[in-house]
Amino acid sequence: MPEPTVPSPRIPIVPAVFFGMVLGLGGLGSAWRVAARLWGLPTSIGEALSLTAAAIWCAWLALFAAKWIGARQTARREAADPVMSFSIGLIAMATLLVSVALKPYAPSLAWWIFAIGLVAGLAFAVWLMGSAWQGARTVAATTPLMYLTPVGAGYLGAIGAGGFGHIELATMLWGTGAIAWLFIESAVLQRLMTEPMPVPLRATVGIQLAPPAVGCMSYLAFTDGPPDRLAQFLFGYALLQGLILLRLTPWLRQQQFGPGAWAYTFGVAALAVSSLVMLERGNTVLMSRLAPLLFAAANLLIGWIAARTLLLALNGKLFPPPP
Repeated sequence: MPEPTVPSPRIPIVPAVFFGMVLGLGGLGSAWRVAARLWGLPTSIGEALSLTAAAIWCAWLALFAAKWIGARQTARREAADPVMSFSIGLIAMATLLVSVALKPYAPSLAWWIFAIGLVAGLAFAVWLMGSAWQGARTVAATTPLMYLTPVGAGYLGAIGAGGFGHIELATMLWGTGAIAWLFIESAVLQRLMTEPMPVPLRATVGIQLAPPAVGCMSYLAFTDGPPDRLAQFLFGYALLQGLILLRLTPWLRQQQFGPGAWAYTFGVAALAVSSLVMLERGNTVLMSRLAPLLFAAANLLIGWIAARTLLLALNGKLFPPPP
């Protein structure tokens, strides 16, 4: 009698949006690192969050590569999709943030991770934006995901370059991200105000907070002294974006919870980090009130999203069904 065949285990399909978890946890880890210096909080929490983000990055990177081997058609569809292709930029952003997280432990390894992330991020930005410049792009394909590639690579590249002491490179990268943000935001806001965002893509609106918040955090990473007017401009605009998102909460929650919810987390974490750094560097009048509130809000929101994501994983609903 022939033995029954045992189906081979399927490798989980990891979409690029999963790398948003690395950014959310890594950003919160950065906030705890500053809070530990500022308020004497336990340093172990920030380090644990940063190293957890690095571990998740390793896992998602391996599974994302496996997708190109075992589910190539799915991977190609994601890369060719006019909307979701921009989410692949999260991989380079997560790589750059991991280099910052690992720098205190393995500076040489962190440097190489930074270099690879920067080259990959800029190359992918050139490729995608070069395709977009050729026209034939519909209004429906214009979403906040477009920020991730040129803006994210520029801002996070500036954070990494500043951390490794390359201030001139950090300045150029920050300028790249800032100018790209201004031009892309005009197109994104026009779309948001003229054509409704489909419910399955509503979480991408959360990315609207990231450019000014991450821009402020990035600017503070390679400058010194008391926060100047530009840092305050960016922080103020980030606060406005955050308040708009709060006003939109009922509309945004029409989308079912999923890994896409991590789109809200990096901007929130960056806003908390910016307030803490500004308080640490002497801006104590307003930030002494805002920093604790924003830090608490970041912990509550990211903690809630992490808990719900873990619940999805325990119920076997985290990964999309196999093709």
